[in-house]
Amino acid sequence: MNDQSPTWQRGAANLFKDDTLDTVSTVCDLLSNQRRQFVVFYLASIPEQWVSVSEVSRWVTAVYYDQSISESRGAEYKNVRESMRHTHVDVLEEADVVEVDDRGTEMRRGPRFERVAAILVHLLAASL
Repeated sequence: MNDQSPTWQRGAANLFKDDTLDTVSTVCDLLSNQRRQFVVFYLASIPEQWVSVSEVSRWVTAVYYDQSISESRGAEYKNVRESMRHTHVDVLEEADVVEVDDRGTEMRRGPRFERVAAILVHLLAASL
């Protein structure tokens, strides 16, 4: 039995060498929820700016339920929006992946965003 961690894990760990968020398992736990992964993808796909939690929630709903943005309304959207507001945005904010405004209605990339996005891309590429 090989005691070394898998190659993807060693490579991913190097992205977090000098950070307090320094273990791959911490990042994997942070990104264990698909909706949080989608938030990272969304923020990575736009210029660095403030965006509304509602806008991100609508996009996540569209992707999650394979709908157009205009179809992303109703119960599915409300469910995603509420889980974003009450769980996922807070988790990402605590990890400094996103910054949230004082009202909790807008967010943008946080200080650790780039590293977490790089880990997510690395793990997804390794899973292909």
